[in-house]
Amino acid sequence: MSRPICLLGFLIAILVTSVSQGADESVFAIANKAYSENRFQDAADGYQSLLNSGHWNASLFYDLGNARFRLGDFGQAILNYERALALDPRHPEAEANLHLARDEARALEMRRDTLERYISMATVKQYSIAAAIGFWLAIFVIAQLFLSRPRSVGRIALLALGILVCGASIFGILLG
Repeated sequence: MSRPICLLGFLIAILVTSVSQGADESVFAIANKAYSENRFQDAADGYQSLLNSGHWNASLFYDLGNARFRLGDFGQAILNYERALALDPRHPEAEANLHLARDEARALEMRRDTLERYISMATVKQYSIAAAIGFWLAIFVIAQLFLSRPRSVGRIALLALGILVCGASIFGILLG
């Protein structure tokens, strides 16, 4: 008796999935048709409803960006092109349209100064590893300086290097 109930539940799940998938495909087709007929607000609404239902992909964000661009809503167009690129960094159309939308909107891009460019060269994880290495290097050199009598300039320089690496890495973590 439980086997037919499981089979019935499985069939109902497949039916619900296929109906919702078919409905999503029809919403996408309607939005594409609205876009091709220059009804950009209807197209944007259709694409947005698909995104709200959890169907995120680069092409959908790209299409929504195109509809928003045609409506003159350059901020939303730029946002959606950037979302498309976040999901698919190798989306050449989204990259090209993003530049076009920024030029059209005359959007300002903040330029990073030299320090910020150098800090962004490494990730937080890399800075954390460097900080840990510098810290432990400094600890071991300090222990060796206290345990051995002849204190050499090389050991003191190694201590300074460890402290410098640790401090610079922590600075990179805080600014990165």
